[in-house]
Amino acid sequence: MIQEFSQFRTDIVNANPAFQFWGPLLNLTLIFGVALFRKERLAWMVSITTIISLVIAVKIHSVQPLARIIGVCHAVWLPVLPFLVVRLGAETQNIKFRIYLAWVIVLMAISLAFDVFDVYRYLFTPLKTFDK
Repeated sequence: MIQEFSQFRTDIVNANPAFQFWGPLLNLTLIFGVALFRKERLAWMVSITTIISLVIAVKIHSVQPLARIIGVCHAVWLPVLPFLVVRLGAETQNIKFRIYLAWVIVLMAISLAFDVFDVYRYLFTPLKTFDK
């Protein structure tokens, strides 16, 4: 799995250098936020769903390299995002955690917007891969 992830990362960055920054910004923030807020169930939920989405992305890439359909990997966030928005409004005790939740919501929303566009292009246009 680690070798597949490494290949995925290399391929996606070669196809679009912006992923060199976006990938770590998105994934490291979401996965390692739990290190700062280990007592918060929401931080664990974000971390676990992000790891699941990475596993899905790597598996899709191993079958269809650089396919825009990789965007479906973040479907695991579809029920999480609205829940986080509701919880953000209810979070009053820990301002640092509230800032973290707001940042997670922004990152997930941006990523999902790109994913919807990519999956649309995969399904309905000739632009099936990131290298085109």
